[in-house]
Amino acid sequence: EYVASFGLAQLSLKLADKSLSIAEKTTKFFKADVKDGSVLGQTYSRLRKTRRALRAVKRAGERKSYLEKDPVARAGVIGTVASMISVNSLLGMVGLKLVADKKHVTVAEETPEGDEQHRQISDLKGDLA
Repeated sequence: EYVASFGLAQLSLKLADKSLSIAEKTTKFFKADVKDGSVLGQTYSRLRKTRRALRAVKRAGERKSYLEKDPVARAGVIGTVASMISVNSLLGMVGLKLVADKKHVTVAEETPEGDEQHRQISDLKGDLA
């Protein structure tokens, strides 16, 4: 999990998953039947199990990496760049600090024009008959 949290390890895991995906699709193309116990069926089954385990390790590494990032780096692309070039260190020299702020967007419920007459479900019961 710790090793999988590094960027290079994530890239390697992604590459391995892609390679196993191609191998799995190729095996499936030849109509691998897991129930008949053939070599092709066993290979297909093992490929699926390996990919599942690989994805689990990759997700665990992504979670650990995300938790270790500072809040500015989690804010998006600009936050990641600002964190990489240590903007807070430069701003700290003059007494400032860059912080991540999540904006909460409230969406107003709009009614389409001409639909002012039906506000409740009881109003629509007459239309169903």
